[in-house]
Amino acid sequence: MFDEMYIQPSVRYRCRHLLGRAVDDPDQVARTILAIMVKPLLGGKPFVVRLLPTYILSAEFLRKCVSQCIKAINNNGGRVVALVSDNHPTNRKCFALFSDGREKPWIGTDAAQESEFFMLFDFVHIIKCIRNNWQMEANGILRIQPPGADRQISAKWSDVVRLYQMEKDHVVKRTCLTHEACYPTSIQKTKVSLALQVLDERVAAALKCDGYSDTAEFIKTIVRFWKIVNCKNPDLHARLRDPDRRPVYSVQDESIQFLSALADSFDSTHCGKGRARHHSLTPETKSALVNSLRGACEMCEVLLSDPRISYVLLAVWRVSPNERRQLLCICGASAAQCSTPTNEVIRIP
Repeated sequence: MFDEMYIQPSVRYRCRHLLGRAVDDPDQVARTILAIMVKPLLGGKPFVVRLLPTYILSAEFLRKCVSQCIKAINNNGGRVVALVSDNHPTNRKCFALFSDGREKPWIGTDAAQESEFFMLFDFVHIIKCIRNNWQMEANGILRIQPPGADRQISAKWSDVVRLYQMEKDHVVKRTCLTHEACYPTSIQKTKVSLALQVLDERVAAALKCDGYSDTAEFIKTIVRFWKIVNCKNPDLHARLRDPDRRPVYSVQDESIQFLSALADSFDSTHCGKGRARHHSLTPETKSALVNSLRGACEMCEVLLSDPRISYVLLAVWRVSPNERRQLLCICGASAAQCSTPTNEVIRIP
C-alpha cells in the first residue's frame, strides 16, 4: 500500500546534515511524504517500508520507488500479491505504467518480480467517491441496474435529504443521519464515517417504508458491496448473523458472484464529466470501481488455489482507521527527520 501525506514544509540542520529537502527535487523543501506500507497475507502486523519526502510526486518517480520496494521484498523471500492506493490521478498513472496497456488494467508486472500482481484502489476511498458523485451530480441522481434486477433504478439524493429533514427534530429516529452527512463540506467529504451514515441499512429500510424504493434499492446494493469488501474477521458473519460478512472460501461463493455482477452493472452504464455527466458516475470513479471489483474477484481465485490459504478476507486490501492514524503519526514524527538521500528499506521481516 502507498499513500501521500501532506506535511509542514521546513528545513533543519542537525548533526551536520540538512534535513527536509525533497528526494525527487533536492533544491526544494519537501511538502509531502510518500509512505509505503506492507500488509502480510499469512499473518503478521503491517509495517512501514519507506518514508520519502517529496515536493511534486510524479507517476514515474512513484513507480521507481514502488519497484524498489518490490525488489527488496522479493530479495527477502516475499512476493507482492497486490498494490493498493487511493484514486488519485498520480496513482492512476502509476498503475497505468505497471499495466503497460494490458487488456486487464488491474494486472501489472515489474522487472523486479517474475509473477504478476494485482492493482486495486482502496475500497474505503471508492465508497466516498460513490457518495460524492451521487451528491455532486447536477440533479443528484444516479442510475444503475442492480445485479439480478430487470430494470434500471434512479437513486435520488433528495430522498435522503427529505428523510433527514422529516426526522431531525424527532426524539426517536429511524436512522443516524446528521446535518454533516446530508450537507457535507469539502473537508467532511473525506470522512468515510459520514458516507456510511447515508449508505446504511437503516436508511434503506426507512426509505422503502416511505415509498422511495429505487433509492432504497441503490443504497441496499452499495451496503452489500461494502459488507463483502469490509470483511475483516472470519467469524463476523456468525456473530452478526449476516451472510454478506462471510469470508470468501470459493470463487463460486455468492459474494464473489455478486461483486462480479456489480462490476458488469457499473461497466454497462455511461459516464461523463461536468455537464456531460448525466445521472452517472465520473469516468475515474467508474474505472476504479469496476477494475477493483474485477481485480478482487480474480485475486481471490489466485489466492484460493494456494493450499496454505483456506479463505480470503477482502478487508486486508484496505487501510483501516487505526492504521491510517498510525501512519499519520509516523509521518508527522519523521517529517523533520527525513534526509535528502533516498532512505533504504526500513524493515523487512
